[in-house]
Amino acid sequence: EKIEYNNEVVKEIYRHLENWKVIRDNKEKPQPKGIDKTESPWRIYANKILTNSQDLTLIPGVGGTKRDVIKNQLKITTITDLENYTEDQLMNLLKPAFGKNVYNHVTAYKLKKVIPTKNKIVKDDSSKRVFYFDFETSDDVHPSELPHAYLIGLWGKEKKVFKYFLGRGKQEEEMIFKNFLDYLGNLDDVILYHWSKYEIGAIDDVIEEYPKLADQLKKLKTRCVDLLDIVKDSFYIPVPTYSIKKVAPFLGFSWRQGEVNAFESMVLYWDWLRGSKQEPIDKVLRYNEDDCIAMAYIDEKLFS
Repeated sequence: EKIEYNNEVVKEIYRHLENWKVIRDNKEKPQPKGIDKTESPWRIYANKILTNSQDLTLIPGVGGTKRDVIKNQLKITTITDLENYTEDQLMNLLKPAFGKNVYNHVTAYKLKKVIPTKNKIVKDDSSKRVFYFDFETSDDVHPSELPHAYLIGLWGKEKKVFKYFLGRGKQEEEMIFKNFLDYLGNLDDVILYHWSKYEIGAIDDVIEEYPKLADQLKKLKTRCVDLLDIVKDSFYIPVPTYSIKKVAPFLGFSWRQGEVNAFESMVLYWDWLRGSKQEPIDKVLRYNEDDCIAMAYIDEKLFS
């Protein structure tokens, strides 16, 4: 049977074939688009290539597209090449805000140190009860369990105690949030630090699903502060991304379980749901505790 192809499809096929021929003939060497933030098997290898070559995408805010802009504008290929430019030159050659960001991050890499920005935030939490919190969630990859938050970890700054609220399955999600709110009590003097917007999105989902908790959780949201935003606004740090897994190790922090990450913790939780062994969930609890302590560590190192 004869198959009719759309002309645009044929053109696209030939375009890809030409690209492969160029790569095959060593006329062009493809580059990673930028730092791989996924849990893919090739992530470590791809990121090592970028690190060894001092690729421009190691600068926060510089992805594959902006890397090409810098290369085309300045005719350079590495972070080291950028050390020859002044801040004014980069602000003129690139857009002012972009050039300023590039210059200061390159300087941070060169000096191997954190550089405060001119708008460094002064934090005074002395009159508040300060906590650092982190959620662990199960997503829709699971064949039968509905997506839900199953663990809320909480590290108290003053007492340096880890408290957690753990549920077993979707049916206990409302319970752990109620217990979390009960533990915090009056929210008027509370500051709850988190890293990135993920936790706020999870709270919004819970507000929508459990109306009885909505008013308390809406108030809790007003007490939440994104520590990531504060750190990004306050410091240039020589790391490729401002993920907590990059910032905290640069400052000297290390997780106790190198083999456990966000996806692995979810798989361990599923193992715990299937059986009666405590070991899988104990690993998740240690991982979550370290995430909370990492935030407190960053806060202390940068703002104390």
